[in-house]
Amino acid sequence: MQETSAALNYNSDPVLAFQSAMADAGIVISDTPIPDSQLHRFKVEGDKNGSKNGWYILFNDGNTAGRFGSWKQGVDETWSLNNLSTYTQQEKAEYVKQMARAKQEREKAQALTHKEARAAANRIWGEATPATEDHVYLKNKGVKAYKIKSNGSGLLIPLRDSGGILHSIQTIDEHGKKLFLSGGAITGNYFIIGKPNGKMVICEGYSTGASIHEATGHAVAVAFDAGNLAPVAKALRRRFPDIEIIIASDNDQWREVNVGKDKATEAALAVSGKLIIPEFTNIESKPTDFNDLATLEGLEQVKKLINSAQAISDVSVLSVDEWPTITPLDASLPPVEQFNYKLLPDGLSGWVKDIVDRTQCPPDFIAVTVMVAMASLVGRKVAIHPKEHDDWLVTPNMWGTLIGRPSAMKSPAMAEGLRPLKRLAKEAHQQYKDKLENYEVEKVISKQRSILTEVAIKKALQEGGGIEGAKKKALTEAKEEIQQPTQHRYIVNDATIEKLGELLNQNPNGLLLVRDELTGWLKNLDREDRANDRAFYLEAFNGGGDYTYDRIGRGTLQIESTTVSLIGGLQPSKLRPYVYQAINYGNGDDGLIQRFQLAVYPDDMGKWRNIDRWPDSSLRNGAFDIFKKLDEMEASKLDDEGRVIGIHFDSEGQQVFNTWREELELKIREPGIHPAIEAHLTKYRSLMPSIALVINEVEEGHCNEVTAQSAKKASAWCQYLESHMHRIYGGAIDQSVQSAMLILNRRDKLADDDGFTQRTVRRHGWAGLVEVGQVEKALDELAECGYLREVKSETTRGGGRPTFTYFWNPAINQE
Repeated sequence: MQETSAALNYNSDPVLAFQSAMADAGIVISDTPIPDSQLHRFKVEGDKNGSKNGWYILFNDGNTAGRFGSWKQGVDETWSLNNLSTYTQQEKAEYVKQMARAKQEREKAQALTHKEARAAANRIWGEATPATEDHVYLKNKGVKAYKIKSNGSGLLIPLRDSGGILHSIQTIDEHGKKLFLSGGAITGNYFIIGKPNGKMVICEGYSTGASIHEATGHAVAVAFDAGNLAPVAKALRRRFPDIEIIIASDNDQWREVNVGKDKATEAALAVSGKLIIPEFTNIESKPTDFNDLATLEGLEQVKKLINSAQAISDVSVLSVDEWPTITPLDASLPPVEQFNYKLLPDGLSGWVKDIVDRTQCPPDFIAVTVMVAMASLVGRKVAIHPKEHDDWLVTPNMWGTLIGRPSAMKSPAMAEGLRPLKRLAKEAHQQYKDKLENYEVEKVISKQRSILTEVAIKKALQEGGGIEGAKKKALTEAKEEIQQPTQHRYIVNDATIEKLGELLNQNPNGLLLVRDELTGWLKNLDREDRANDRAFYLEAFNGGGDYTYDRIGRGTLQIESTTVSLIGGLQPSKLRPYVYQAINYGNGDDGLIQRFQLAVYPDDMGKWRNIDRWPDSSLRNGAFDIFKKLDEMEASKLDDEGRVIGIHFDSEGQQVFNTWREELELKIREPGIHPAIEAHLTKYRSLMPSIALVINEVEEGHCNEVTAQSAKKASAWCQYLESHMHRIYGGAIDQSVQSAMLILNRRDKLADDDGFTQRTVRRHGWAGLVEVGQVEKALDELAECGYLREVKSETTRGGGRPTFTYFWNPAINQE
């Protein structure tokens, strides 16, 4: 981010001065900027028609200042009419506030643009077909098609992030013309050819990457342009901290500035990687990249050069005395899809909207609670065979969690979403009380009947000859013994697994475990003496199996069906350690966290309005009727193995599922996908048909087929939930930024003229900054962003690892 100020001769016309500053930065706008403190987007001269990559905000409410840039060019500059050094403290504070607001508005607009592009990219990618190697471009370049697609004459190359999210698409036509999807995020996104195995080569274009992969067998990340080499290298370094990274440069020696070489050098420096620049014997055609080298001199020459890549020293290209420009740490959360009320089964959206309006809580919280609650009612009354001819059976068991700060209204949202279920539970409890009263009366009568029977038996025995009659009388009496009634339960809150097993046998359709805060439940499962509890819940997630436990004193209890749904709230700070363990192969790496498939972490509601009115009783009663219908539905019959006889998709629904499943399996197998993301997505195989079945039971009633409409809604649910999954795992997968923020906020504790080391940081024992790996990554992040300069010491005696001393950039205090 650069900062500019206006020339003095423009003081009489601030708007003209602002427009001039934009032009000086290469952002030419045809219309006159409007000083209305609002974000404006526009087409930058030179960009294609229809694009709006340019943006600006011009303030004229106090300080005359503004901010402008271009998403395509990566420009983001602040501007003030007067020199900041002449501002009073109040004016400086106002300026900082203006720039912060401008940044927020710019990021909001960019997030919306990226969201629209992601949706378009997924639609285009889903409709495309696998590319074949007879495509004209591939034949001309002499390379193969590696998991890319085609939409006719054009090749489609996906741009994904480290979590596997598809952000944009590059199209390449028969003549080699390349275009990106309008509005799609490019920076830091890439396409991987092959599977990483100790080495990763990063290059600019697809054909270059394909040639390198074919020559060496190494995994190759395509960054798409020179400016994206460093962001991709950093993303892959965070994803693969120990892998050897080689930057395969383009050699733009025929241009006035060798951009390919310069940007490749920056990328290699940023990740302590190796660099290789192609050299050519035959230069008649003005070759530039490794695909040109493969065409002119063969794959062996490509392999030879790549294997000769050398590490470069930052001292050779950077001035030791020059402090780098600070690039602010980006600790923002990954974007998530907003909830679409159309995802809900028919008849529920009005009720959910009414709750959202009254409680001012995110609709995501209520919707997830409602879906989990309905799944617990369906339980094992019905199951689904997702495949047409296979006996794979899915019980619609669901686990959900609502993630947000303490003030995010998780508890009120969950309480409202569970209201129909609690009403059913209250009615069942009253019925149980009535049965219990009748039982007490019947028990007295039964006791008296037993006494009379005993007298009659004694008399028969005394008289002789009535033994057979006495036996028959006793047997009849035993059969007529009054059984104590059991309560129909829907919800449990805090039960041992032994007690839960008894309750499940009394309620074989299943139960819903509700915890206002899941932290206590998770901590309980972390205890060594609760290992069996953890194992039980891991199995209970599937919803269709049986379970037997043997206890001295308690004996043996065989549970017919472990069908347990689960819903609860979590604070982000409480969840983070569990996610970190799950993705770093700690004690929590057993798939427990990944079982929370309906996990949502929405944005805050933002504006608040005081709403004080009664709930809409007709909508609430309508929702209760839906819940009651699910509660009263007849259970399907069991087969010879004790499994529910499942239903199938109809023909169109099966096609929807098959298409969705194919996309999922390809996504899971994408090179470079993080194991934690992969583990989470694999459980979508059962999530999608589970959601489809529950929606179908509401909309179509208890029938033998699940419709395409239900399947489409379930597919949309999975897409929506996937965006939340990436937010949940994102901070833990790439925790370096969060840890870097912790160090930056404590820099006064590390202010020393002699610098400090990573050991100095760890000695303080700050939470999240104890492990060597975490601290090193955080310091690397701060160094890359210019907050620190690292000075490498000589290698320690005995060949040990070198140490680094870190110094704070003096410019931090001027931010």
